[in-house]
Amino acid sequence: MYDKILKFIFKIPMSIGLISYTRFLYFYYIRKSFKTLYPIESSDHGMAKRNNVTALQGNTEHLKGNNLFNFFSMVRKKFNGQRSSLLIHPFKSIDYLNLKNQKILSIGPRLESEIFNFIKHGFLKRNITALDIQSYSSLISLGDMLSMPYEENKFDITFCGWVLVYTNEIKKAVNEMIRVTKNDGYIAVGISHKPDVKLTKESLNNSEELINYFKPNIKRVIFNHHAGDLGNEIDKKKFFRCVIILQIKK
Repeated sequence: MYDKILKFIFKIPMSIGLISYTRFLYFYYIRKSFKTLYPIESSDHGMAKRNNVTALQGNTEHLKGNNLFNFFSMVRKKFNGQRSSLLIHPFKSIDYLNLKNQKILSIGPRLESEIFNFIKHGFLKRNITALDIQSYSSLISLGDMLSMPYEENKFDITFCGWVLVYTNEIKKAVNEMIRVTKNDGYIAVGISHKPDVKLTKESLNNSEELINYFKPNIKRVIFNHHAGDLGNEIDKKKFFRCVIILQIKK
């Protein structure tokens, strides 16, 4: 019943944004519960840099931001959790998967809104684990995707949305995802491309390069979308995303 109530609430338009934004203000500013796995000024641990700013520093600033108290903008954009929908929706076509039974890992959610979005789409709160190098919430555990504090074969689905570009050790992160995901389980990864933004030192320019990091542990490629492959159909100077979903073998 509890899960049905949560799902119903999060299906109400704007509810995820309103709830996650309010909770963020409470935990971050009143409870002062924000913490990081490493010192914010740390430049180690394989983190990618842009303009000499590490991923942790950049994301910490992103959480504060000059527009944080622009209520409507934050609720509609920053705290709506919809980014994770790009990874979730392809699973809706795998009709033999019962999402309620899937134990999932969300790597680098940053905000609770991503967790709430998983619940909205049918995953159960008790089956969702979230890991990030920064956290203000008990729903997001502190940890590094390069060395995750989980046993082998723990998760049915591992979600890694727009996080791999923040590390210079992509293969190490991929190996960790494979390790904690069950045999025949699924890994969903999203990355972004923008011509004037370069984070990781590794090669990560299209979906085929991304898929190659997972070989030889690929059983099937379930979903593969890379907008850059569309040629003249898109403006390659603009921001676009790449999403893959793999079933893995061990």
